[in-house]
Amino acid sequence: MTVKTSVLIPTTGDIAAVREHAAMADQLGYDSINCSHIAARDSFTTLAGLAHLTPSVTLATAVAPIYHRSPASMAQTTATIDDLSGGRFRLGLGTGHRATMGGWHGQDIGNPVAEMREYVALVRALLAGGEPPAGLRWNSSFAFNGFKARADTIGREVRVDGQAGLAVATASRSARRRN
Repeated sequence: MTVKTSVLIPTTGDIAAVREHAAMADQLGYDSINCSHIAARDSFTTLAGLAHLTPSVTLATAVAPIYHRSPASMAQTTATIDDLSGGRFRLGLGTGHRATMGGWHGQDIGNPVAEMREYVALVRALLAGGEPPAGLRWNSSFAFNGFKARADTIGREVRVDGQAGLAVATASRSARRRN
């Protein structure tokens, strides 16, 4: 059994310290650097900024909420960071908390399991350049123009997490499904 070692690097504090910690994790042979998405720097922007400082370690979101970005924006961000990092980005998604999604982003969490399933299916379809499926909450006519997601990005697992009793197993089946 192979044990993987990850580090959660906060997106708070001095950015020089964030960069130092990321470079050290890469130099020490950590398998992944994860950034959470809470009330500090944007985790996606931080990881994109760290991509050139960390040439070998995997870069991942430690559960970014689906309600603060549209599926098209999430697909575009995922493809961009994965391209900038040479294929080392891993997307972790969750529903977030009702208080933060409503209070900070003006979004209501309705049926989190169904909405997560729809969201992940739409992000996958957009990354693959396929016809986006219609959903009850999430819809998009977005298509990449002059840019394609890396082939290895398209079939990669999307990590799914949940809060407050969310039936993660149901959403995870959708996240692991390969195109």
